[in-house]
Amino acid sequence: MQQDDKLKKLISGRQSQLEKDKSNWIDRMQDVSDYVIPYRGSIIEDSIKGANKGTKIYDGTAPSAAVLAADGIHGYHVSPAFPWFKYSMSRKDLNKNKEVRLWLEEIEFAIYSALNRSNFYSEMWSFIYDGFTIATATIYPEEDIAAGKIVFETVHPGEIYIAENKYNEVDVLHRKRKVSARKLVSMFGINNLPESVKYANENQPFQEFELIHAVYPREDFDSRLKIASKKEYASVWMLSQNSHVCRVSGFDNFPYNIWRYFRMGRDVYGISPAHLAMADIKGVNLIAKTLQGAAQLAIDPAYNVPSYMQGKVQLKPRGLNYTEDGSPGITPINTGNGYQVGLDREQAKQMSIKKRFHVDTFLMLSQMESQRTQKTAYEVSEMMAEKAAILGAELCRLNTCLDKILEQVFDIETKAGRIPPPPDIILEMSNKDPALRFDPVYQGVLAQAQKEKFGKSSIQKFFTDVAPLIQIDPEVLDNFDLDAAAKILADVDGLPAMISKDQDAVTKTRQARQQMQQEQQQKENAMDATQGLKTVSEADKNMGGKLSAAIDTNPDVQQTLAGQAGARP
Repeated sequence: MQQDDKLKKLISGRQSQLEKDKSNWIDRMQDVSDYVIPYRGSIIEDSIKGANKGTKIYDGTAPSAAVLAADGIHGYHVSPAFPWFKYSMSRKDLNKNKEVRLWLEEIEFAIYSALNRSNFYSEMWSFIYDGFTIATATIYPEEDIAAGKIVFETVHPGEIYIAENKYNEVDVLHRKRKVSARKLVSMFGINNLPESVKYANENQPFQEFELIHAVYPREDFDSRLKIASKKEYASVWMLSQNSHVCRVSGFDNFPYNIWRYFRMGRDVYGISPAHLAMADIKGVNLIAKTLQGAAQLAIDPAYNVPSYMQGKVQLKPRGLNYTEDGSPGITPINTGNGYQVGLDREQAKQMSIKKRFHVDTFLMLSQMESQRTQKTAYEVSEMMAEKAAILGAELCRLNTCLDKILEQVFDIETKAGRIPPPPDIILEMSNKDPALRFDPVYQGVLAQAQKEKFGKSSIQKFFTDVAPLIQIDPEVLDNFDLDAAAKILADVDGLPAMISKDQDAVTKTRQARQQMQQEQQQKENAMDATQGLKTVSEADKNMGGKLSAAIDTNPDVQQTLAGQAGARP
């Protein structure tokens, strides 16, 4: 494999600059690693493998809050237990077409199947965990062609170095990690590796070498060419040792998905609840450490012992120490009464940390799920929506990242032939409208709570307010389109397309119902007329034919009967 010196210098130089840019963030990230996620692994590369972790932690509030936050987002937003997204066309009229909606549901089924075949959900938990703690979380999907599935990897934050384009989007990423010689051979093939790796593979296969994966936009890409070396994003794998390039390829789209919990100003790396709570986290650990010493002193205090009793003192439980009359004896040293003050300060900081991680929100959501039998559905919906709204703004960046992940899965499944072809109406519309597309709409408990709050509450409130007027005059409803209201509620609730009817089917159903009602009315009218004639005939018979004679000689009666007969066919 011929090595490109210009490419080597580009990757090496860029790696040095990216490491320099990240250096100011290393200490912040390491603090989070030390105090919040000690077992996620150190941010500093030269940390000793297998070293004892969490030695700086004396209070477990922050670590447990971070786990609960990751559990909450995973369980209420992207859980495999329920459908957490559906697709919607970018043109509203197409969403009313049943054929289109059924096609979208087939795509959803294909994407859910792909995610279930993969390790997406297990890696997504780690991805969310990194976002709430380190703040810059990265996940990378790759297709395992032989197994027919997608493999996701949540990349350790310490391995990632990033840069942005003019739109503040990450479009340059270097990943630096250590890989064993054995694994390098499986990744690139023995012929694409330097002699040092070949030797290690034969003699010390688990010896590690530093590997850089550089992804960046190409300036000379050509979308007309299908070869990897001309795709929009370059993918270069290079060993740091002697800058040996192992592989050069490319991607049509940026392959890494990066979620920055908060992005502040010009900062490239994110800010997380752990960063914002770090002063309280360090403070509560210091207080907890101090209180441990204070508690130990309170339980096992120091004692003032007369010198003449040296070697004769028993401080064990129920120990007996005999002294002469009038001697001061053995007395404990007063350790002070500040323990309760320290405990109050500790609890205040613990509460502050929990608020940063929205612990109360997730616990309340869980409690409200169990209280559905004790509260009305409306009360539960309102409470859940209120809590979900708090997280809404913070989840926007996560949702944007999920959009890209689902798009990558769709592209992989399409190339593998596992996505159903679009209906003719979509093909026709796409020729007229190049911007036509479909996008995910999130249906998880958090998203659904917000949709119910802002999508349903106005309709529900309106009909509650107008109900007294409807009782007085039902014709008030003529001012409103109840069909449209029902469709909005069905959309908010995520009703499957196969359950709902299109407008033509609804019109036919109503016409058939109206015709049946008319036919039934005609039957009832005919029965009434028959019964009336029978009654008149019997009356005429009883009167000896005088009634029929009177009818024949009275034009007004004839006209009235004729009119009634016309009204009752």
